[in-house]
Amino acid sequence: MRHVFVLVISISFSFGQNYLDVLRPFLGQDVQNIGLGIYNSNCGTSDFNPASLTSVRQSSLKLSLHNNLPNATTRYLTNEASFADTINNSELFIPAFDAVFPIPVYRGSWVLGVSLSPLRYFNEATKINYSEHDTISNYMNKNDAGNLKSFTVSSGILFTPKLSLGASISHIWGQNKFSTVYQTENNTSFYHDTLSISPHYSGWNTKLAWMWEFNPYITFGGWLEMPSVLNVEERYYFKKESNISNEQSVDNIKYTLHGPYNIGHSLDLNGDPINLSIGLIYHGFSNMSMESNLLNELNGSLDNDVNNEIPDKLLSVYEWQFGSRLNLKAFSVSLGFSTMKNPKQTLTSKIQKYNASLTFPISQKLLFETSVQAQTQADKLLIISSLTNDTYAEINYNFVNILMGFRYDL
Repeated sequence: MRHVFVLVISISFSFGQNYLDVLRPFLGQDVQNIGLGIYNSNCGTSDFNPASLTSVRQSSLKLSLHNNLPNATTRYLTNEASFADTINNSELFIPAFDAVFPIPVYRGSWVLGVSLSPLRYFNEATKINYSEHDTISNYMNKNDAGNLKSFTVSSGILFTPKLSLGASISHIWGQNKFSTVYQTENNTSFYHDTLSISPHYSGWNTKLAWMWEFNPYITFGGWLEMPSVLNVEERYYFKKESNISNEQSVDNIKYTLHGPYNIGHSLDLNGDPINLSIGLIYHGFSNMSMESNLLNELNGSLDNDVNNEIPDKLLSVYEWQFGSRLNLKAFSVSLGFSTMKNPKQTLTSKIQKYNASLTFPISQKLLFETSVQAQTQADKLLIISSLTNDTYAEINYNFVNILMGFRYDL
């Protein structure tokens, strides 16, 4: 009986880059504050509406720490049995800084915001250890580790008594290390492959926004995030060992990625002491692209291969957000939830995000803020295929980001 071990990985041009290389920096655990609705003044979050800065009346400084704690459970499905392995990973104490400054003007409102914070995490780990009939042993360890950070400058202007306009520009940078170790062996042969890819990212992102206060109780808002442009410098290392031969390859490449454009809409119902919010974000994953001078194995343009593959492999998806906030004199608490389809067309799973935050005053000007941001998503790999039986691995990723900090009102 012939068995084939199937492993889907993304590696550099010597072996053929694909749509996963384009998707990787734009799909991870986003830093969001879903429960705050349109009045989220944390400028570094991915769902931030810069037009909402006009609601800020007092300058403030905020310093916080992020603690990212992901884990992954891999479950194997066969005709005979299923079992699971769990891997835990962590990225501790990444600092973040936010500041907002109302600018004195003759009429209306003008507010500037500055943020230096994590934007997205990529911490995923998968372990596959599977034996066939006690004669063939397969092992794979796959790991993603890294993050993107952003320095964002935002501005909001009260254009009319009810209409606010805003814009932001962000410098984005970070790195990710994607590594895979695969080994299979039986009584007569063995194969051992090691792959390590280390892309470094650097680029820019811009956003335009608006906010309309229909009355004191109802506020509409929206924003357009232009595709991020990331310049990538990537180093890869590949080593293949077997009982037949050994080979090794090391190289460095450069290319440019154009991320998805995102369009957000939100509705806030402002009560006392409860605020409710609902939002809808369109993520244009199927419109991403790659730009380089790399060639495929047939000396054709690798850009065309990858860019033609993206619409066939990725979906543009909608993300629904729901939030509530309770404002009391002693404290305020917010809860948020969002859901969207996984943009990979081969998956039917949802990506769901949860957020809970608490703010309470320590003194007249000093406040303590803490929040827990969680995200769950699933993946599925065909790891072994045969004429009579296929073995799949279902991977459930759970991410938790804990944020704690202090805000000082000037």
